[in-house]
Amino acid sequence: MSELISVIGGNGTPLIRITITEGAAGTFTFKLEQIGSGLNGAWVAGDQRGELRGFFFDVNGNVSLGASSSLTIDSYQDGRLGTVPYPTNLASAITTGGSGQNDVTGFNGNTFKGFSDVNMNGAGLPADGGYDAGVAFGSAGIGSKGDDVQGITFTLSGLPSGITLASFTGQDFGIRMTSVGTVNASGDFIGNRDGGAKIVGTSDNGDTAVDQTAPAAPSLALAASSDTGVDDANNETTDDTPTVRVALNGTGATAPEAGDVVKVYSGSNVVATHTLTAGDITNDYVDLTTSDLGTDGVYSLTATITDEAGNTSDASGALTVTVDQTAPAAPSLALAASSDTGVDDANNETTDDTPTVRVALNGTGATAPEAGDVVKVYSGSNVVATHTLTAGD
Repeated sequence: MSELISVIGGNGTPLIRITITEGAAGTFTFKLEQIGSGLNGAWVAGDQRGELRGFFFDVNGNVSLGASSSLTIDSYQDGRLGTVPYPTNLASAITTGGSGQNDVTGFNGNTFKGFSDVNMNGAGLPADGGYDAGVAFGSAGIGSKGDDVQGITFTLSGLPSGITLASFTGQDFGIRMTSVGTVNASGDFIGNRDGGAKIVGTSDNGDTAVDQTAPAAPSLALAASSDTGVDDANNETTDDTPTVRVALNGTGATAPEAGDVVKVYSGSNVVATHTLTAGDITNDYVDLTTSDLGTDGVYSLTATITDEAGNTSDASGALTVTVDQTAPAAPSLALAASSDTGVDDANNETTDDTPTVRVALNGTGATAPEAGDVVKVYSGSNVVATHTLTAGD
């Protein structure tokens, strides 16, 4: 499903976010929301809000939407009731005749309150003098019997087959509003709502079509070059800035892309950041060296990928890495009595060319040997015995 998001207004008038979603052929859903001027649409004291009464727009090529076009109001955000279904006795109308459709008249079923045309004439006209279509909704006033349309979602269907989402990009949009007033930082009205507004703007050019699909979660492994344990797969290392391999997963919409950002975490701390390149995408992985993990200990590493639209993947499965930079204490070595065939059991003389030696394990605390440590016995520079310590040792 494709979407186009545009924001018009502001600078002393309400700020309106317009989301157009393309559905089946000839069907489009429009969502109009009032937002604040702060970060991510947050309300700022002094912002303007009001009642939405009409939406006017151009279509690329100044075409008529056709007599077969139909309007369905899906829901609206009432200033008192929240988001509710649109009442069947509340007015709505559409004009689709092509260029110059600046006034919506002929409301049907308008028994909720008094009839009122909605127009963009005068200050509400675009540079070319007119709109291709207009939609009106609600009723005049916000008294005890009136509605208060703060946001609305409606669907146009039966549009000509040549109209696509691209037909709405870079086009003139207009919003007619009544009962406009000033709000505080919570978005609540302060003072009277006796203003009006005709807001004119240009729809987005299509470069910011919405992407709400996050990349697939990556996989994480300790690079063999950093795994300095007894093998290349035990995730133990003497390196406190190890290199990890981030495998890029996903296909289609969930496949990472060049420009996406990989972050590696140790707990909640970011220890590596990288912007993916085309080469990384071709390789399906990227190797990253972390910052200093810290003192000897066990660290849980995870990775995420954030795309350029700001969607962040789920975290990878945790990679448990043990950093150990403290060597065991030096052992002691003696010829076993069974191999000492000299005049006594302590002269270290033997007739055995494959003698048995006793390796005494020394050290306490961090320097004490542990099960899994590897003992090697040398004759000069040649290894003549190897053993992996057990719990029994």
